[in-house]
Amino acid sequence: MSNTNSKPIECSLRLMELLEWIEGEVLADIGCDHAYVACNAVILGKVKKSYACDIAQGPLDRAIETIQECQLEEKVIPILMNGMEKLPEDVDIVTIAGMGAMTILEIFDKAPLKTGLRLLLSPHKDAQKLREHLKEYSIEILREKMVYDEGHYYPVLDCIVKEDVATLSLQETFLGRNVVYNVVYSQFLNYEKNKLSKILANMPEGKGQELRSKLDIIKNTH
Repeated sequence: MSNTNSKPIECSLRLMELLEWIEGEVLADIGCDHAYVACNAVILGKVKKSYACDIAQGPLDRAIETIQECQLEEKVIPILMNGMEKLPEDVDIVTIAGMGAMTILEIFDKAPLKTGLRLLLSPHKDAQKLREHLKEYSIEILREKMVYDEGHYYPVLDCIVKEDVATLSLQETFLGRNVVYNVVYSQFLNYEKNKLSKILANMPEGKGQELRSKLDIIKNTH
């Protein structure tokens, strides 16, 4: 249920899918750009308050324009900060979308990751590398879904900071943990299978063992 008089802002399918899994009291959207996630989360009643956070003044100025257009100055607060370094104490859920895995991990290097903090992550590349390293930050993947938007597949990882983090299997590292198996995910698996098959067809026999292992896992995933 909406808790404002504003209508939701039109944004990409990827961000709308991210919004579906937002649930908490106070959100921080890291790398907010136009603040579509921060504003929509409040408009849709997903959270009571949001912080729109960015490292650069230009994107933050665009965020402020969106906040003012939606008349959400009291509920969406813009913050100029590097990653999550100055994350406000009242934040209980964080969204990070549109960055590569290595950038996200660099943010976690300096982040106050308190137990119980929810994280919704949607890297635009190197999702496997992100999964491989989350345990080092005491972050566990609860579930995932795949989004297809403007010709690209993007994973959305729903995570939580906790003391005892499960170790991922090879399949989970490659393809995600507790993934919502739907048409989009099935299409993603077929896309990956075809891509890997073409790459391996042009490689000498005995090379590309990791790719062959990944292809075998995809073929056995239902």
